[in-house]
Amino acid sequence: AAGGSTGSARGVLTAAPGKPAPRRKACNCKNSKCLKLYCDCFASSIYCNGCNCKDCHNNPEHEAERQDARQSTLEKNPNAFQAKIKKGGQGGSEHSSGCHCKKSKCLKKYCECFEALVFCGEKCKCLDCENYAGSIALQERKAKCRDGRKAVSVTPPKQQPVATVELSATTTPGNVPLPIHRANYRTSTGVSA
Repeated sequence: AAGGSTGSARGVLTAAPGKPAPRRKACNCKNSKCLKLYCDCFASSIYCNGCNCKDCHNNPEHEAERQDARQSTLEKNPNAFQAKIKKGGQGGSEHSSGCHCKKSKCLKKYCECFEALVFCGEKCKCLDCENYAGSIALQERKAKCRDGRKAVSVTPPKQQPVATVELSATTTPGNVPLPIHRANYRTSTGVSA
């Protein structure tokens, strides 16, 4: 049976009366039966509905199998179904566990932080990160996206105030201090100081 279910049932994301339904990406699962965390619907704890998936079991007709898969996932990772992007104080947001990018410099949608429109934070373990406030590469990427399909804006995470720093290894060529969390980032040559 192809993709998802219809109707309103437990676990289905529905809108409040008089409000439009929240947008989400339709999944395209082919072999997982939509019972693995890489299915966006399953990971969001909602049934597939209007998706492009094949042999979908993330629907009310397969509720027992769905609950078994959910329980098995929770045994391995108790935080599996919690939101990855947490709203922080002062209007900022941050990734709850951080990204682990190695080659994208956190400027592509492979990066969970970039895709969620937040800067990389202290919990990230990325290499050669360019997804931070004041990054010229990030500004160029945003301009490229703006010229293309849509604009990308990044919400800054809650950070400690950055003290004024004289030109050193922790400043950029324009004498802009790097964010505090950048000091612990790994680079392709090792850990930066």
